[in-house]
Amino acid sequence: EVLAKRRGVDIGDKIKVLGKELKIAGLSQDTYSIANTLTFVNRKKLAGLMKMSDDRSYFLISVKDGHRGPAVVSAIEDQIEGVNALTTGALVANDKSLINEMGIDIINAMASIGFIIGIMVVGLTIFTSTLSKSREYGILKAVGAGRYHLYSLVFQQSIISVTLGFI
Repeated sequence: EVLAKRRGVDIGDKIKVLGKELKIAGLSQDTYSIANTLTFVNRKKLAGLMKMSDDRSYFLISVKDGHRGPAVVSAIEDQIEGVNALTTGALVANDKSLINEMGIDIINAMASIGFIIGIMVVGLTIFTSTLSKSREYGILKAVGAGRYHLYSLVFQQSIISVTLGFI
């Protein structure tokens, strides 16, 4: 339904897929994903459109009342070698994990770059502030303030600037 709304199409409308016109026969619910969009197509039509073999990538099955999803998953995996069967919850969890894997590195990189830029801005602000007060520091040194006292003063002003900037 989400993809249909986005594309402005509904049941009965015709759409072009790989140069051929297909009719929308139905819309699915709860199949939306940020990472990809699921579209269901008649297998024979799709095989003809894409000139592909009779292989299948995955099946969606409905479980009859009285049967439990995890039990059906185990039965499928036990009876068919090399198949990964998933419940709806596991499929959703895999999708969320994929999204996190795709986006977390970018978010971490942006946060790191922002942190580095923030440190540079604070450093430049403190440097500029210290330079603009060099005359006052010279007067303090002339009246007997030691190097440690001046460094302490600059450090305290830096901490105050950083704290106010953080707030």
